[in-house]
Amino acid sequence: MKKVSLFIIISITVISLPLGVFLLINAKLNNDSSVPSQVGSIEKTYNKLLKEIKRTSANENENLNEKFAEDYSRLFAKIAQGVPAYAKDYAELFREITHNTIEFEDDEVFSLAENISQFYAKTADNETDTGIQQIRFVENDLGKELLIVDYFGDVSGYSTRLMDEDEMEFIGMDYAENDGALGKYRIEIVLSDTKLSEKFINRYSLGKIYEIENASSKLNLRVSTNFSYGCFLYIGSDNQINIAEQEFTKLNYPMGSIELVIEK
Repeated sequence: MKKVSLFIIISITVISLPLGVFLLINAKLNNDSSVPSQVGSIEKTYNKLLKEIKRTSANENENLNEKFAEDYSRLFAKIAQGVPAYAKDYAELFREITHNTIEFEDDEVFSLAENISQFYAKTADNETDTGIQQIRFVENDLGKELLIVDYFGDVSGYSTRLMDEDEMEFIGMDYAENDGALGKYRIEIVLSDTKLSEKFINRYSLGKIYEIENASSKLNLRVSTNFSYGCFLYIGSDNQINIAEQEFTKLNYPMGSIELVIEK
């Protein structure tokens, strides 16, 4: 698993964004005259920003991470405030800026840009405690029980599965036999290419058993990490629990929540 520092790593030629979003300094934007003026204005702002990056990147004394986090926050905020009727044009511009590394539908461009803008705003404010932030077990208004995992930066995706009774768990640096501490029924949630935030670790020590509960029921939780892969959340109970099994599901948003329905 990659080590996490600040989320904008700037060199002479490349800016690396979380989740594989690459902003290339030499990117060429579409100058089609049919693009509405609102989109064209953002395009001009981006071109101006690229020139500033080239100029500033030659000066190693400047704090490039903080400086360009603010700039990109403002840039994506302008896209987020775009006119819905021109969603296709905004989406094309977004794909140019991000080097076409995020798959999304055109009408998702505004919510996606808003999320990225907020991410950079937090980064500019020196929010560096990245990774898995919190896990919650809640009951919604419809009576469904949800396991919610909040994250901030560097989570490429996740998977979920039900575990057999005799399956081993990843604890510490290796797999260990099932000790029964979680309960008879277990779920494994794998969060790929990420780490646990300091805030999370301060609340949940690795390998220990914790109870998480809502107004109606409780589950057992054990947390582990694999530094070359990601994080493991093991959920268990003596009462039967089920979850929709999912193979790797990619996350496009640099911060947000993963909501998983727990059925009994």
